[in-house]
Amino acid sequence: MHWHEEIELIYCLEGRYTVQICDDKYDIAPGHVLFINSGELHSVTVIEEGLFAFIEFGTSLVGRDFNLMANNAFSLRQLDLNSDEDRGVAEIGQIRDSLSVIMDELKETRIGTHNMIKAHIMALFVLLLRAIPVKEEQDVSRMDRIFKRNKINEVFDHVEKHYARNITLKEAAKVAHYSERSFLYAFKLVTGMTFHSYLNHYRVERAIELLPYREYSIEYIGYLVGIPVPKSFSRIFCRVMGISPSEYRRRLFANKLGEAGPKLPEKIPDTITMTTQEIDSPEDVSLDEGE
Repeated sequence: MHWHEEIELIYCLEGRYTVQICDDKYDIAPGHVLFINSGELHSVTVIEEGLFAFIEFGTSLVGRDFNLMANNAFSLRQLDLNSDEDRGVAEIGQIRDSLSVIMDELKETRIGTHNMIKAHIMALFVLLLRAIPVKEEQDVSRMDRIFKRNKINEVFDHVEKHYARNITLKEAAKVAHYSERSFLYAFKLVTGMTFHSYLNHYRVERAIELLPYREYSIEYIGYLVGIPVPKSFSRIFCRVMGISPSEYRRRLFANKLGEAGPKLPEKIPDTITMTTQEIDSPEDVSLDEGE
């Protein structure tokens, strides 16, 4: 799981995906758009391979209006562009048209492609700003959240390096230069979840990347990701994904019976990567073929 200051839009074109945002899960299918607010911890899991796009809105492109959204939050999390009006949003047709132009421009670079993409990202941002109300968050200032996120980032890096072994709350708090009590509060504020919940989600993500390798037993995968007790691994996996690791693997290969499994990796695979096409600004428009 990761976070960033930019506001993110995920647009599913093909396939099916589950997006984890803090402790909540959202299933997206073709035509669905999902909104991720500034600073929210999130990850994407491929359910059925296909194609989806990321669009990130930041200050250099959308200016001072960014702070209006970044200081608050979308009151709607998800939209279905297959309908003419979803959840009272009348501008769905315009949102769909802007996304269509952006996708077309990404597929084939032509004269003025970058400027065309920028123009429609700007139009899309304004449409979202006008169409979807934001709810005000008054619990803590944005600057305070940013300060805490920078400290919590050290914990994310620590987990990425050491998740395969036992990581205690005391150890994580020390990495972030907090007392245990202050760390619990700061981590929950920044991520929307407890530290142990985040650690479990992270380990399950790594396990999902290993499940296609049939040479690895379920028990061994649990050991590799830092949950060496088989019953605990199965329980944690089921809590995060809704099904057991063995059932997840069974469904994964349901349509591939008789085929040889992929070769063993030389190391545990890295986190999900995204292919980014620059548009002359720090904001990204990314197309990702989920596999």
